[in-house]
Amino acid sequence: MSGQARGDFRFRSAATALVLGGTLGAPWSAVACPGLDPCAIPGGGYYALPPPGWNGDTPLPTMIFFHGYGMKALELAQDPDFTRPFAMAGVLLVLPDSLGPGWGRDRPTPRGRDEIAFSDALRADLVHRFHADPGRLLASGFSAGGILTLELACRRGGGYAGFVVIAGTFREPLPASCPTGPVDLLQIHGLADTVVPIDGTPPDDPIRLVGVEDGLATLRALDGCGSAPDRTTDGPSGQRCSVWDRCTSGRELRLCLHPGGHLVPEGWVAQAQAWLRGLKGVTRTAR
Repeated sequence: MSGQARGDFRFRSAATALVLGGTLGAPWSAVACPGLDPCAIPGGGYYALPPPGWNGDTPLPTMIFFHGYGMKALELAQDPDFTRPFAMAGVLLVLPDSLGPGWGRDRPTPRGRDEIAFSDALRADLVHRFHADPGRLLASGFSAGGILTLELACRRGGGYAGFVVIAGTFREPLPASCPTGPVDLLQIHGLADTVVPIDGTPPDDPIRLVGVEDGLATLRALDGCGSAPDRTTDGPSGQRCSVWDRCTSGRELRLCLHPGGHLVPEGWVAQAQAWLRGLKGVTRTAR
């Protein structure tokens, strides 16, 4: 997995793949930090973009999005093609920033910032500053951000209503245990992804990534799910989704595969919100 490949952060729009740059003109301003100035928390900062018309007090469904390698949160916050689906869905979009090109925690040896502690500070600040509803709080991430999202699901599963992983997988070695218990998780991956291959990276690759199915097996065991999916369904952008929703824990896992490569498919924001609303017919209460 080359350095050039790790910098591939394409997003799929209605007709073309958009390479994120300095496009200006977000459809709203962040009201509490204010504008596009970052909200400061211990260890770093984040951008928070509420949907239009928010009164500054009513709890909102909230999506944390950990960006991919080589990306910056401000670029995403300034890009209307990225932010518009969150505004349309009435979601508070939260964009934490890495300290360097990627996220700093490399299990089992910390390198740079402790991203789990940073995420804890982020979650606490969202609940305090924005009245974020923990029962509608999703942690999500793309590529390297998806790797961090999986780590967070394993180590802080009880703090979030669910997790959405896009083009990410576990790093080697797989965690021996996930101490915070079962999770609800939606994973979206491209069958033609060559940056984070669905079967994992070869043994001689400097960044060892687990195959998506192998990582999912760890979560199935955690959730008390069977090996075969309970049902299948279709998702946006040509996705075919395997669903485990009869797990003994009462939690749900969903793996949605599409024919594309290393990208975020169109329609994923609405897909994630619909998935959260449909979990056993109720919104989860995060601890």
